[in-house]
Amino acid sequence: GWACWKTYLGRPETDQIRRMAMNLLGNGLYAANRDEEALSVFEANLATLRRFGAPEAHLLDMKGNLASTHHKLGRHKESLSTTREIYAGVKSLYGDRHFRTLQAAFNLALALNKLGKYAESESLLRGPISDAQHTFGNDNEYTLDLRSVLADTLACLGGIDNLRAAVAMREDVYKRTRQIFGALHPMTQRRQRRLEEYRAAVAQGYTIVREHRDGGRDDPNP
Repeated sequence: GWACWKTYLGRPETDQIRRMAMNLLGNGLYAANRDEEALSVFEANLATLRRFGAPEAHLLDMKGNLASTHHKLGRHKESLSTTREIYAGVKSLYGDRHFRTLQAAFNLALALNKLGKYAESESLLRGPISDAQHTFGNDNEYTLDLRSVLADTLACLGGIDNLRAAVAMREDVYKRTRQIFGALHPMTQRRQRRLEEYRAAVAQGYTIVREHRDGGRDDPNP
């Protein structure tokens, strides 16, 4: 990272290779868990992109790096604020049914849930799920990911009716995931464990404790 950056440091700010080297440096620092340094690099790169009028898509990509780094640092309010900007920008740029918009909606729902904003997350997810179903079908990864996080959101909202709705949604997501990937795939097994957790909660007559769920296929705590 640093060696690459030093090689191209003397080039003009508008030089594409210089910007790529700077981004590579930030990614390397992020991967090495030097997150404060990575954040500084990403912020500097975003400021550079803004100065010379880079396309909005490039700015959104760099904001994604910022949001991820804030999240990793535990700065969830900052991460949520940036993720809101990304969703609004992507939606404006690509439209409601583009896969990048659906990805941005998924990320925003996770960020909302991280701060316990479950009602807002539920309201957000309904539209993108419908868009994903109509555009890509019920078995597509975007549809399944969005429905997974909606199920977790409903479970965290509280109430036995919400939990039963979460179980029904998780049952369908699990069935489709198993058909696509097989029973032994890690994603299938994660979704099976979450489904069993919710079924047990319904059987015992209690609701899920409101914790900061990160649903979907990238959930580190299934």
